[in-house]
Amino acid sequence: MLFRFASVGAAALIAVDAARLDIAELMAAGENTDFTAHLALQENATINKNCFNERFWPPALAKKYKNGKMVGSGATACVAIADSPLGGKVAIKIGKKNSNLKEWTIECEKLKRIRMNSCKHGVLALHEQYIPTCLGVGQVTYKGQKVNYYAMHAAEVEGISQLGRSWDPNKKVRKMIAAQVVGSIYAMHKSGYAHNDLHGNNIVVSPNSHALQLIDLGDAANVPGWIKDYKRDGNAVWRWLAIAAGCEDNAQWHSHVTRKNLPAQAENFKKCIAAAWNPGADFMTALDTVLTADVKNQRKHHVEELYNTKFIKNNMPPVKKLFPSDHTKGCEKWDAFTWETKDLEAEFSHHYKCDHIPTYQQVGTGKKKKSTPQCLRGRPHKSGGQGHCFTLKAGQAWGCAGAIDWDGFKAGNKPCNEMGFPGGMYDGGCLTAEHPGYRVAKDGSFP
Repeated sequence: MLFRFASVGAAALIAVDAARLDIAELMAAGENTDFTAHLALQENATINKNCFNERFWPPALAKKYKNGKMVGSGATACVAIADSPLGGKVAIKIGKKNSNLKEWTIECEKLKRIRMNSCKHGVLALHEQYIPTCLGVGQVTYKGQKVNYYAMHAAEVEGISQLGRSWDPNKKVRKMIAAQVVGSIYAMHKSGYAHNDLHGNNIVVSPNSHALQLIDLGDAANVPGWIKDYKRDGNAVWRWLAIAAGCEDNAQWHSHVTRKNLPAQAENFKKCIAAAWNPGADFMTALDTVLTADVKNQRKHHVEELYNTKFIKNNMPPVKKLFPSDHTKGCEKWDAFTWETKDLEAEFSHHYKCDHIPTYQQVGTGKKKKSTPQCLRGRPHKSGGQGHCFTLKAGQAWGCAGAIDWDGFKAGNKPCNEMGFPGGMYDGGCLTAEHPGYRVAKDGSFP
């Protein structure tokens, strides 16, 4: 049995390779059971007994997430599995002293934004079934220490690359898996994102329930995303449907197959899937469109056309809310103002208000030595702007003029901590009162 922490940066494998640890056995074990011997068999050499100290399962987390069990460790965190307050299991990274709360927060916000967009575009139910998301990032206090944590849905699954290897389901199940591949990727694209990394360990399936999920959304980007090689979502549709149908290598998509030979591979795939499943004329027409786009590296993937065929709809499993989240609760009824607020929170809630930062005021050099803001408003987006790159270092210049202006997400906002002289000049971006996101920004407390 596999457990994955489906984070943006990387899917942390919470499984034991040489001695598989059954999750039912794990959750039934006593509170004092020491799994160190099992954990030591994992690839990560940083595993040690420190994760079984109370510091890595403090009372504040134990109160929120019941029945927690420590199951793994990495360089920056220990990993526990517990009951989610929303139902199901949650994986929790409990940070070591070198963990980075800001990085975890950015990861979590990205996943939450994808989930919110799924509601905005009418595919929330598909995301709640196929795409785990972040449930929260924060800090708790333990004996005067600040302990970082990152909670996310846990996926009890196996990579789709094992289909036909470690387990060999019947034709009905294979059709269901193929339908879920199409449905889950359609859900991503309908939300405005391409996954961009659908290799055999990022599409995961339970050998028992046959439920499928997409994990590790670290490379996710606006559609169409990556349009060639294995990172192209359309190529993944071809590759994993061919595996599900039991097609030979000469009908599968492979990265080593040349552009010249891909059309022949595509024709072989169409013949294979038609013979294996007889999926119907509408499916074959849509599949031809998908394969043409794959062969030519077109910008459009055409997954939606495939999703809307009778074959896919008839083989999708019943709808189940496997991965619910609080941050989209009631989203179907949100008005335009609420949606704008949620969008702003997803993008700007981790920024500070400029006028709450100690170094925002500067003392003039004249006789009166008047205290004035570092960046005057001036002409729009010239001497002032809606966002500035700030520093907490007294006497050091600010970066003025629209560093993170609100543009409706039409263009990327400049990351201030990546600007400036070598070694870093700014502590981040702040928002002025003119910025629409000012109302969701942090007042902050600074050292």
